[in-house]
Amino acid sequence: MKKMLALACSLGLAASLMTGCGSKTEDVAASTAASAATEAAKTETPAAGSGTMIALITMDSIDQHWVTLNEGAQKAAGELGVTVQFMAPNTKDDAQQIECVNNAVSAGAKAIIVAANGPDAISSALKEAQSSGVKIVYVDSPANVDAEATFSTDNKAAGKTAGEEMLKALEAAAVKLGHPYNVGVTITKDSYYTEAEPETKPVYEELKYKWESYIKGGATNTSMESAVLFLVGASLGIRTASVMISATDFGQYSNDAKDYPSGWEQRAIEVGIEGMRRMIRKDKADGMSM
Repeated sequence: MKKMLALACSLGLAASLMTGCGSKTEDVAASTAASAATEAAKTETPAAGSGTMIALITMDSIDQHWVTLNEGAQKAAGELGVTVQFMAPNTKDDAQQIECVNNAVSAGAKAIIVAANGPDAISSALKEAQSSGVKIVYVDSPANVDAEATFSTDNKAAGKTAGEEMLKALEAAAVKLGHPYNVGVTITKDSYYTEAEPETKPVYEELKYKWESYIKGGATNTSMESAVLFLVGASLGIRTASVMISATDFGQYSNDAKDYPSGWEQRAIEVGIEGMRRMIRKDKADGMSM
């Protein structure tokens, strides 16, 4: 029997980490694009009018975030009396993005709004564009070239806020359901059998010192699921949380089934579902799309 039995419930709410700031994802993208288009339009005189072309170059042209960004830019362009040409590559590719920058210059763009794939890859192309008199404005991700302005989301702050909101939802769910709980650090590694009866293992001393350091660091349990869960959540851009059930205490390990709490799997599922319901209700109240 495992030292810790854990059920990891992925709370895959349909929203990116940006929603953790309390703003609708589409609204954030559209607002960012509008601000960038306005800044780019400032580089031209009012007399330029509809003859002014601004290129919008994002990482790709497929991701919904960039599609929404383009929609916001087009709306702002109509209000400002300029033209925004969406010139993003079909897929995230440095060579294609560099080609888009060069094409924008050749097409006579007065300004380029760009979300750089990385800080270095398109820097030379952007410098060449600037030498031709083209103004650069960044959205989301800048390159290592000075620009007129940069508009981006503080992803670290957004992620922190999203995590705090999910923690509140899960704690409230546990309280509502009457399930005892605590909040702490989960140690994720390739095996958690080693804390069970470590004195029987050939590397007992190493295991003993490691586990003592985990406790001093605030760890409450170990698992094998959480690392993969959070990596997948991050790659998909969704908020993710784990509900862990500690079936036994490593200091009082037992293989006896009667020592395990009854209905422990059900508790984790109930808390996960109730926590997700609370997040959905909060998102709707905050005007976020699902």
